[in-house]
Amino acid sequence: VTQAINIIYMLLASMAQEKSANQEWNALVDKVPMNLRDKFEKRLSDLFEYFQIIGFAPDSAREMTLKVKNLRDAVTELETVSNEIINDLPKEQS
Repeated sequence: VTQAINIIYMLLASMAQEKSANQEWNALVDKVPMNLRDKFEKRLSDLFEYFQIIGFAPDSAREMTLKVKNLRDAVTELETVSNEIINDLPKEQS
């Protein structure tokens, strides 16, 4: 779960063109170009919230969240959005 949260932060930092994700969520989101924000912010935010609940919330909240979406589906969704973001990021010039 912690790895998934770290991946989400790294994706957000990449979209914000930051070398690291050592800023708060909102500060990073503010730096993301609007076209990427429109396309990915909601999905990343939802995944971030999901993994936060699964990893750190009380058992009752965790169980309720897992009934709505199982962990495997969330990991698959994170993989899908990760690939989409990587494909949409500007390519570095050589």
